[in-house]
Amino acid sequence: MTIQVTADLPMHEQTFHPKFRAFAVDEADEAVVCLHHCFRPPDDCAWLPGRTIYERSPWRIDATADGFHYTWTSALQDDGVFQRQARFSRDHNRGVIYNDALRRQMFLAGDLGSLTLFPTDQILLARLLADRDGCMVHSSAVILNGKGYLFVGHSDAGKSTIAALLGNSGEILCDDRNIIRCLNGHFRLYGTWSHGDLPDVSGASAPLAGIFFLNQDDHNHLVRIQDLKTAFPRLLACLVKPLVTNDWWEKSLDFVARLVKAVAFYELFFDRRGDGLLELLE
Repeated sequence: MTIQVTADLPMHEQTFHPKFRAFAVDEADEAVVCLHHCFRPPDDCAWLPGRTIYERSPWRIDATADGFHYTWTSALQDDGVFQRQARFSRDHNRGVIYNDALRRQMFLAGDLGSLTLFPTDQILLARLLADRDGCMVHSSAVILNGKGYLFVGHSDAGKSTIAALLGNSGEILCDDRNIIRCLNGHFRLYGTWSHGDLPDVSGASAPLAGIFFLNQDDHNHLVRIQDLKTAFPRLLACLVKPLVTNDWWEKSLDFVARLVKAVAFYELFFDRRGDGLLELLE
């Protein structure tokens, strides 16, 4: 999945944070997702008529005949001054983002941490992946000996810890958000730039060898999950959920159901020393 970013303002090597260099490509290998940044209000200065389908600070999302319209509704500013809006096609493959004066200053200053200038790009990525036979998971991930290992958990589960313990033996993809996709019937693991405590990120990918639910313990051991009915809801709970619609749920549920049948799941109990952890996984 390739994202092409353009803007009304000049872009240079320092516009985006150096972490994005690990994901840069010269040519697209799939249909391109196009994002364009404007630094002014939309020409009509208002949303087209639509139906509000989500409203929780800082976002309001309206569904219209041509797509989805996002409005930034920060409670810190409610004086009618234009803040931010974004308009996406129905499939989110095309988006125009209208940025305010503050975002203009940020863009000119450079070192931007997201492609959308939103607090996180997962709002867009999680939507796109459902249409591309994939999902984004709250997780850390590493590649060991050419195989991808995914460690699942919410905050404080130990995602960054497990990535740090294994990082010297392999390649860290990301310690907080990672992507799984099914390509030609095989599941692959991909990193993202949405990292947590560890700045290490990678644009590499590998066949998904196993999914591990994290449990902090006083020693390291591994238990294979035999009852996959228990793995299904636990993995589902750790999906990154964007604007949720019926079609997104249908595609995501189908994807997770196939994933659970195809990939081995484990309970990983680990301590912070990591003694013998690598041998345990291999």
